[in-house]
Amino acid sequence: MYKHKNYVNICALIKIIMTESTTIQPGLHEKPNINEMGNERSVEAYCAQLNELGKTIPEIEQKREALKDTGIEIVGEFGIGPDFFDDDGRSLVFTAISSRWATNKEREPGEDRDREQTFLADTIALIAYKHSDKLGEARKIIEEKGSPISKEMRQMVYDKYTDKEYSELMRKKIDDEGLLNKVKKRLGITAENEDPYEVRVLSINHSEHDQTYGLDAPMPNYELPSGSSILESDVRLQEAVKNWKDGLVKRGDTFASELGLDSLFAGAWVTTLNGKQILCISSALAEKLIDPKVTENTFWYTKNDQNRDLAILEHEYTHTQGGVNVDREVAFGINLEELRAEHYSGNTMGYQDIKGFFVDIAVATGFHPNEIFDQRKKGGSTVEVFGDIVRSIGMARMLEVVLASPKNYIEDQSNEFVQAVYEYLGGFDGIIKRLIDDQNAAGKGRGMEVRIIERAQKMAEIAGKDGKEWLWDYRRKDGLNVMTNLVNRSAEEQGLKKAA
Repeated sequence: MYKHKNYVNICALIKIIMTESTTIQPGLHEKPNINEMGNERSVEAYCAQLNELGKTIPEIEQKREALKDTGIEIVGEFGIGPDFFDDDGRSLVFTAISSRWATNKEREPGEDRDREQTFLADTIALIAYKHSDKLGEARKIIEEKGSPISKEMRQMVYDKYTDKEYSELMRKKIDDEGLLNKVKKRLGITAENEDPYEVRVLSINHSEHDQTYGLDAPMPNYELPSGSSILESDVRLQEAVKNWKDGLVKRGDTFASELGLDSLFAGAWVTTLNGKQILCISSALAEKLIDPKVTENTFWYTKNDQNRDLAILEHEYTHTQGGVNVDREVAFGINLEELRAEHYSGNTMGYQDIKGFFVDIAVATGFHPNEIFDQRKKGGSTVEVFGDIVRSIGMARMLEVVLASPKNYIEDQSNEFVQAVYEYLGGFDGIIKRLIDDQNAAGKGRGMEVRIIERAQKMAEIAGKDGKEWLWDYRRKDGLNVMTNLVNRSAEEQGLKKAA
């Protein structure tokens, strides 16, 4: 069964919303009337979006009448206001939901139909909770997960831990010395199109993402005679540096606690304070980027380490420029947004699960979002990127793909609606399996087979020698088994690896 932690409450909410509707009662529902089904201005706004989206997305133009009727129905049932349709990316997602809603109405009554209807109601709650007069309970659940303290308190906590001196030094390093010029060039950023943001250096450290790596005191010279003042001073310096590092971790824990969090999510991130985008970075990482000489005592801190540290800042800076997740939230497109940030920062950081997921999509369908990012400044807008996905794999699968959050978001940040949607979709593998079925149904199976063969050959170059055979199954830890099985089988058939 499709359930989540607050299943009873959410199902009750959905039941209340649906009570006045005959949506899931076949044969009883007539063509929606604007006055009965919702706010006329909302319907006008939705129809205007349908007209615009239909100009570039053939599937929407082909289904226009059904999408119009179903969209009007959803607007009325969920009390969606006209401001919802101010954003074209949000409107495209709504249209994809409307398409699946219309399809589900035609199915035979039963558990599968009910589960799909609950899934669609959850997606509406996730995207419309700020724009509806009937989703108060959903808004409470979602917003409590997002920020357990008030905006004013969040501002005070961030102010308390902000190092103003280093924040100004970092700003000068970026603006005056061009620290981020390379990523700006890759993104197509100019003085005219750069989105405003503020950089803040915070006097904290995240113990699981130890940004103090590379910051060490000189090693004590133990060959000096015992009692030497030089030896004693070196030891004292070592102890002082250790205490400094430990203090930053403790401050990080206290910072998280004061924000109402169990722990810090990362060593650097982007947040919003008082309507401004804030690029946050730990003081230890800032020190290394402002003056690389501070790592000279750590001979094992290499150029690659330095590049990875810079990539952290580049990744987070990318999040401040444009973005392809709806409303800058977790639910729709956060996987694409993290993929975009990784793409422009050199793919040196994490999110291996998302990267593997989109590689599997590319093998199944021949489509990879990185190709979209490279064609447009800042990687494109939400509606542009989502629209390209629709044109490649259709609206139903686009909706699923953009809902597939990275594992760390599912585990650490997602509200119960997001977690339930992910469970219903069957995780990454559920989506991949349906994409494979779509390819076969559309007569594109041969092209997919060729890509699987090519992927097996590429994997053989990486994993089939030098003791790296484990890489054949590396993606299984991320729940990516469907394509891994197909690639392994192909590799065995080609003689590229032994059967397990």
